[in-house]
Amino acid sequence: MILSLLILFLISLSGLIVTHMWKTEKWIIEKTIALWAWSMIAISIVHILPESLITNENNIFAFIAWFILIYFVENFLMVHSCVEHDCHYHNVSIVSWIALFIHTLFDWIWIWAWYLNSSYLWFIILAWVAIHQIPVSVSISWLLRHSKFSKKIQSILMIIFALSAPIWFWISYFFLKWVNSENIVSLFLALSGWSLLYIWASDLLPTVHNNSKNRIFIIIFFLIWIIGVSAVKLFE
Repeated sequence: MILSLLILFLISLSGLIVTHMWKTEKWIIEKTIALWAWSMIAISIVHILPESLITNENNIFAFIAWFILIYFVENFLMVHSCVEHDCHYHNVSIVSWIALFIHTLFDWIWIWAWYLNSSYLWFIILAWVAIHQIPVSVSISWLLRHSKFSKKIQSILMIIFALSAPIWFWISYFFLKWVNSENIVSLFLALSGWSLLYIWASDLLPTVHNNSKNRIFIIIFFLIWIIGVSAVKLFE
């Protein structure tokens, strides 16, 4: 268990290593972000959101409320005068960091729900989280890199983000043991899906579109991941 948490921490820290410590080619990072952006919308719309609505149809209102809340935080609480080209990143990077930090908790709640129902799925679920965290970490680290935060602050934020995996791991476990309600789990699943969808629409999609070169590769990534992630639904 401790080894699993250590692995999750290192994987969640991969974005800092790739974008700040290694001299990674810019096009590799851009393709990784494109990869994550398109898989994000597919996972949200095809898998997470429908699953949450099966348990409670009223979760649609939670979708809307959560979306509006994140929008309010980004566009009203963080407004400041700025005319620089990359100023947008300063706002969206910290909002995305907060959203993904909270999203990790939501992830662990429904992951633990799966585990408590089918414990034999543990290693499959853990592997999915590991693969899921790499593009998340790279994306948020890339957004922070383009913000106005110093490298020290960026590194601290990424370390805290990496710690969220083991921290939320235990908090979500004890939370589910205390609550033990399908409606609560489905609600957090809904919020998790909307977190991904909002970050995709407001942050990652503009970043992908700003890359004027190699648009053909972005289209290819789009087709592969939309079809691939959606096809998995057929085998569930």
